[in-house]
Amino acid sequence: MKVIDRRNTESTESIGVKVIDNSQEAPSYQWLEATASNVPSNAFVAAEEFTSEIEGNRLLFLCRAEISGRKVPGKVVKGLCNIPSYKVEDGEIKEPEEKLARDYEILVSEREISWERPSSNSENVNGLPEGTLMSDDRFLTVICRTNYSQEVPDSKDQETGSGDHPGILEPSLGLCLFPWGGTVKSSSNYEILIAK
Repeated sequence: MKVIDRRNTESTESIGVKVIDNSQEAPSYQWLEATASNVPSNAFVAAEEFTSEIEGNRLLFLCRAEISGRKVPGKVVKGLCNIPSYKVEDGEIKEPEEKLARDYEILVSEREISWERPSSNSENVNGLPEGTLMSDDRFLTVICRTNYSQEVPDSKDQETGSGDHPGILEPSLGLCLFPWGGTVKSSSNYEILIAK
């Protein structure tokens, strides 16, 4: 290899080069900003639901949007992030409402993440399985998914909405709460999202 040194003289000596990599390891999953017209191509598909609009299943990407200072998980439907909004009072769900957010974040992942049923075998100090993904670490906001099917009353397109739906685990009730049909539905039969 010919090298020109500082004195502008040519040399054929071999040189050693040490490459210093200051980059930090990229996270294996991340939340990216998205809008109705900008959903990342590698967005994580949380579930599918049947819709008569296309006579088949519609993919539901996992999203999160902020409500009352908390990042709440939901699903992207028609370019909006649908999230559950509710209060828990005296062990009951109050004021359930499906909120639609235009500005939100979408989960993308470069490593395997999967839905698993909660198990008492592999819990960490928070009482959650190792690798549990959260939409907001500050509030231990656990992402869940459950299967649901029911006709949407007075719907223009008569979607059945049957399929799996992502939502938020409400630990005080042991329920997965998810947005559906303008309100919040719940189920005690759910899975949670785990990073491998």
